[in-house]
Amino acid sequence: MKKNILFLLIDCLRADVAYGEKGQAQTPTLSSLRKRGTTFSNAISVASNTSPSVASMLTGLYPYAHGIRSLLGYKLHPDCVTLAELLKRQGYKTCAMVSGPLTEEMGLNRGFDRYQWRSGNSHFYNGFGDELVTFIRERFPDGPWFLFVHFFELHVPRRVTERFRSSYYGKAPYEQSLSCLDWHLGEVLKEVDMENTMVILHADHGEKYLSRFWENIIPRYKKQFMRIGWRLGPESRLGRSLWLGHSYHCYDFLMRVPLIIAGKGIFPEDRTITSMVSQIDILPTILDAVGQREDMPGKIEGKSLIPLLSGEDYTDRHCYVQACDPEIPETEWLAGLRTTRWKYLIPLNGGKRNPMLYDLQNDPYETRNVIDNNPRVVEELQKEFAEMITRGAQLYSPDRIRMSDDEKEKVGSLLKELGYL
Repeated sequence: MKKNILFLLIDCLRADVAYGEKGQAQTPTLSSLRKRGTTFSNAISVASNTSPSVASMLTGLYPYAHGIRSLLGYKLHPDCVTLAELLKRQGYKTCAMVSGPLTEEMGLNRGFDRYQWRSGNSHFYNGFGDELVTFIRERFPDGPWFLFVHFFELHVPRRVTERFRSSYYGKAPYEQSLSCLDWHLGEVLKEVDMENTMVILHADHGEKYLSRFWENIIPRYKKQFMRIGWRLGPESRLGRSLWLGHSYHCYDFLMRVPLIIAGKGIFPEDRTITSMVSQIDILPTILDAVGQREDMPGKIEGKSLIPLLSGEDYTDRHCYVQACDPEIPETEWLAGLRTTRWKYLIPLNGGKRNPMLYDLQNDPYETRNVIDNNPRVVEELQKEFAEMITRGAQLYSPDRIRMSDDEKEKVGSLLKELGYL
């Protein structure tokens, strides 16, 4: 019998907060899920914003190949095959419940029998939570099924019910919001047949969050703070302090995300894998886990994580990362490589930002650019990055798929409502 697949994607969830390494969020549901499955503690997002990251999860490709570079203007390459399409071919019923920027205009609805987008006003605590529980209980009486659920509650404005507005659940609104969502996810999982369901808990990217005072001030004057921060330099100490949220850089607090997979008989209980993995590995891992390895697309860049469970090591693996904020000029978008020790970043389209090299072992907070002190490392990573982009262009036509003017106007209007523009 094929396992059902429940994919819980929490927008803006940092790995260090999810795993209790930072802050005071109360997360018994996450802790319980970790005990019931395997944690990949060094999962790296491909991008510090939503749409490119989700596209990589669902295609096994990096953004330069699947075509979705940012939140606005780009859409999925028509030749890409999605996870939902592959599972549907094997008899799975497929459904996605999404929010935020994940509109149908992106093309990520491909392969889903039902693709339900909800507005920013619809969240877990005003009806969606009950709808989700009812859907799981009644809509899928027979398997197998694949349900992809995107939670927007941690995103600004943080959603928190009154019960969790207490310092016990975290000092910052972000931590309280996670405590609140964690409890409600526990109620959802009570409806899931864990014996026959693989549960994946993941995040699209991380988040920079602040105290309640600053989180009330900065969003009101976001554009002014961004302009000042940009003039000072996003990499400068003062400049980076003025940014809130995500998508403006590739710092690890924006790129390291939780990845927990529970599936009885497949993923060992209470196990932690420390090898660095990427979001492009999710599609091949799911197909491998449900016995559909032969359906693996030929044109993917990801690798199944199943071999890691038997002791294989991906130590030499390097992960592509990017920061493509729609409010930052495309010439100043960042992209590069993350290794277990180094992070190498350059302006993606020949902009004026200085290339960067961070030594993650000796400078985990990425405060010192050591690019001038390590020419050999830079040369090696520069070459590898160029080769990676070239290989990606050979997978699919390098021509990026652009939205029509009408699609761009519609998505742009939505992004303004969400506070992105």
